[in-house]
Amino acid sequence: MVDVRNHIEELIREAIRATKEMSSALVQAYAMSNVKQIDTYLPLFYEALMKLEIVYPATTRPIWISGLKQLLKTWGENDANNENIRRAVFQQLLRFHKDIEELQIESILLNPIINFDSIVNEAVEEFKVDELYTEAISRLRGLIASGRIDSIKIRNDLQGLLDTLLVAEKSSYQSKVSTAQFVQTYFKHLGKEVLTGTKCGKAFLNTLDELGISVENVIGKVHEKLEVLAKEKAIELKEDLRLLEAPED
Repeated sequence: MVDVRNHIEELIREAIRATKEMSSALVQAYAMSNVKQIDTYLPLFYEALMKLEIVYPATTRPIWISGLKQLLKTWGENDANNENIRRAVFQQLLRFHKDIEELQIESILLNPIINFDSIVNEAVEEFKVDELYTEAISRLRGLIASGRIDSIKIRNDLQGLLDTLLVAEKSSYQSKVSTAQFVQTYFKHLGKEVLTGTKCGKAFLNTLDELGISVENVIGKVHEKLEVLAKEKAIELKEDLRLLEAPED
């Protein structure tokens, strides 16, 4: 299962890393007056700023992000004035290089543009993950109490699985999902035929399968929602762009 929060944090880290890397590379290329390298790095810097702009909250986003991005966009669209724009980009790089180097993920995470917990919780509720998890616990408890499992070793293992599920039930969604997946993997290796000979066993395995499907649906729903929101936010950011004028010669 993909941990959504970790995935988003990784996207933010990648945007910061790419922005810092391209900024430093461009400063060095400008220092050596290497036009070929400059023209190679400029579009990469633009892509990095695009990613950074998407993950940065609009209310606290530094003005230099949209300003530099607009300069780079103009550079890409205006061949007749490339040299002037190259110089303008360099001047802005020197002006904001320290700010770029001081970029930290914490400053972005403290002002999230999307409530990820809300998105996940909404999907969890829609696909009844909590209900199925509770039902799986109830059915496993019933299976153990039924006396239909002859093997003492298997009964002890089932009790251990039940205890694990009960502990995770009071923990985070991620803990629940990881525990449920562990239980599914356990029976995959044990062999489901061990339990399919009893009515209680079949009911428990069916609930476990339903829970697995619901978890996959949650993952798909969350990713779908994030993609839609990311596109919406990108459109909003483009509409709110504030331009920095390139200095005149």
